[in-house]
Amino acid sequence: MRLALLLIPFALAACDMPISQASVDYELSPEHARCLKAAANVDPAVNDCNDAELTRQDAALNAAYAATLGAMPPEQKPKLVEAERRWIAWRDADCAWRRVGDGALDRQMEMQCLIRLTRERVEGVRVSILQREN
Repeated sequence: MRLALLLIPFALAACDMPISQASVDYELSPEHARCLKAAANVDPAVNDCNDAELTRQDAALNAAYAATLGAMPPEQKPKLVEAERRWIAWRDADCAWRRVGDGALDRQMEMQCLIRLTRERVEGVRVSILQREN
């Protein structure tokens, strides 16, 4: 009970923080940080920032996949291609349920999910490249 009471101020502080400013535990581009700062919590501008960041993270994922495919034996490549297709479908479905309406916050939550999961996948694929090289 005491722990719950101690956490209340932190929970309340988190509620006051806009999603565009929320602390994240994955690496985003400096362009995204600059864009969000310039957006000044104006929803359409924040959405544009998130769209651009997802495009950057998708490009990083595509580069990581290409590097991994280049390092793989030919017989393994179809397995990675199929895994990528299934992962994208899972990511999209996992993030879609977070959008319960058509409001700006709903879209931002879905986009933050897409960005986060894509960034995590980039790191996971990069780790597999390093493991193959060693």
